[in-house]
Amino acid sequence: MSLEINNNNIIKLEWFEESDQKELLNYLCKICNGVYNNPVLLSCGHILCKQCYEINKNKCSICNESNISIQSENPRFLTLYLSKKMCSCKNEQCKKKFNIENILNHLKECPKELLMCQYDCGNKILRENLSSHEKKCEHRPCTCTLCGKDVIKFKYLENHLEKECEKNFIKCEYCEENILKKNIENHLNFNCTKSDKKCMFSIIGCEEKIAPNENEQHLEKFKLKHIELLAQFLMEINTKTLNIYKKINWVEKKNKKSLNKLKNKWEIKQKQMTHLNLNNIENDNSYSIALDEELGEGINGKDK
Repeated sequence: MSLEINNNNIIKLEWFEESDQKELLNYLCKICNGVYNNPVLLSCGHILCKQCYEINKNKCSICNESNISIQSENPRFLTLYLSKKMCSCKNEQCKKKFNIENILNHLKECPKELLMCQYDCGNKILRENLSSHEKKCEHRPCTCTLCGKDVIKFKYLENHLEKECEKNFIKCEYCEENILKKNIENHLNFNCTKSDKKCMFSIIGCEEKIAPNENEQHLEKFKLKHIELLAQFLMEINTKTLNIYKKINWVEKKNKKSLNKLKNKWEIKQKQMTHLNLNNIENDNSYSIALDEELGEGINGKDK
């Protein structure tokens, strides 16, 4: 099975000094176009990087000769020459120089390489700063410590706490009691001992606000008003109920008429089908009688 070339293992010509690049043109692998990395001498005489040979084992990727083998790994005449050549780190802020044996290992951990943040914030960060950036990145995933809900990005945590978290407690501005945020309105309207509250008859129209500890006085003072509101509320319910019953009766009558029409149409259709079947039977009988008579005459004719 063929293997793909790993670009991270290619030693590029542009990393070397310009004065060495002309000479190194004769030491480029014809498969990856990089300077020989772990070169192997094949039985056909060609030289490849070992990873390039692995792409198509037992066959030379240059001359296509089959049944080839490795004659020598890291031939001495090559390694001695290449080991003297120095190349620079490709990262702009580093530019340290290394020999061929060490350059790739350095690139894998170069502190000056720009890397993308794993949390897709769109920033490229130096490897040496990446860890500290990701610990503070606004796009890092996090979990709400109150309700346990996963918040996709840290930047949305504050919004979650303010508008979504069901277990986020806030302090009542009147009694200073800690109340679940989702219950604060109910607390202020009915339970808080230090804030004006809604009347229990607010649902049917009482708009009066009740001062702390004055609920009984309010109920006594507005007793008649509450009875009027309740009576009006019941009348409205009664009117709505009657209207609903009227609509139900109208729908039932309409459905009944529709069903009767369908029933009548079905009965007419059945009669028509029955009549057609009887006519077909009569026609079939007439045809059979005529056929029998014709056959009979033919037979009698032969007998004569």
